[in-house]
Amino acid sequence: MTDAELEQELQATRAANPGDSHHLYMKEAWLLIALYQQSAGVELARQAQQVWATNRAKTPSPYGGSKYWNPWIAEAAVALAEGNWGHAEQCARVILSDYEEQPDAGYLYELALQAQGQLHPERLFPFCRDAAQELADFDLRTFALRQAGIA
Repeated sequence: MTDAELEQELQATRAANPGDSHHLYMKEAWLLIALYQQSAGVELARQAQQVWATNRAKTPSPYGGSKYWNPWIAEAAVALAEGNWGHAEQCARVILSDYEEQPDAGYLYELALQAQGQLHPERLFPFCRDAAQELADFDLRTFALRQAGIA
């Protein structure tokens, strides 16, 4: 997908958001990240977190975790891509403390540990088959597009 097509998708997503949809805020955040506007994307992900918390307070649900995971995943992915591996590990760990089998968080967590040389080869529930290769192959744009439901 070209940058122009992503911009069109971003504008359509913005236009469709009534202001109370954490899902649309997150899609917008992922599109910004895919367009290499990481800071703006992470900031919008944080706004999605606030909208989620507000909506959850209005209509509590007995289902789901205590955290909205997607903003943390976005921040972890950006931190990993920018070489801030400790921060990527910390963000992924926030999600894993809520739901230890969340695949995207586990994947980013293991990549962050691999980058720091701290990934133990004997893991009970591995998320990566070859963490060294997957770290070398990690592409933030591709990851963001997949999270946005485009790739």
